[in-house]
Amino acid sequence: MNADGTWTLEEIENISQSDISADALKKEAYSNSGIQKISIKAGEVNHLPGIQTFGYAVEEAPFERRIDIGKAQACGISPGPKFRLLKKGFPVKMDETDQMIQPDQVLIPNTVRPRKFALLGDNCAISKSMESLIQGVDVLVQEATIIGENGGKDSLIRGHSTPSRAGKMACESKANVLLLNHISCSVQMDEVNELIVQVAKETNNGVSEVVAAFDFLELNVPRGGYNFHSTSKSTSGDRAK
Repeated sequence: MNADGTWTLEEIENISQSDISADALKKEAYSNSGIQKISIKAGEVNHLPGIQTFGYAVEEAPFERRIDIGKAQACGISPGPKFRLLKKGFPVKMDETDQMIQPDQVLIPNTVRPRKFALLGDNCAISKSMESLIQGVDVLVQEATIIGENGGKDSLIRGHSTPSRAGKMACESKANVLLLNHISCSVQMDEVNELIVQVAKETNNGVSEVVAAFDFLELNVPRGGYNFHSTSKSTSGDRAK
């Protein structure tokens, strides 16, 4: 367990300068094909007494920054193998002197953010550590099992969430898409979208696109993630489908 109460299941691998051999640089044969490009972390969620249950957050590695060739040449570095080191975050010597050039001197700021996805197990509440993991996710998958007037009470007894609680959770975590799953079989399928989506939206305050999951549903998260907040929001969540 990490100090913040989370677990790291997969970690993005950082490349050391020794990993990049001189021969590989000269041939520009080095690639990231064998490098772990995503991180997977877990945090506890509250389901039923005596049953340890988890949620998971998956995030891709930051995208490699590009070289500003004009700045690099102005700093005395010609296009070539040194560009590879700079893009990997390592300083290099100028071509004609021993003066070191730092990556930030020649790299273009990266405006494309990594995508992030969270899947929560059965729960009626989540831990503080799990709350921290789901902040700013592109897609939050949260259950909406308990429906009805006694939803709040039944939720705690049965260890499951409600659409209202899911909507609030997505609002507080600033999730771009809330994907509701684990829907009660007592609800007819033709009632699901209208009922649980509407209830979740009432506590979401327009922060997230809300979608009811169904078998074989696929969400295409574009490079850089969703950016719904810069455009007018739809009322049906169709753009997230």
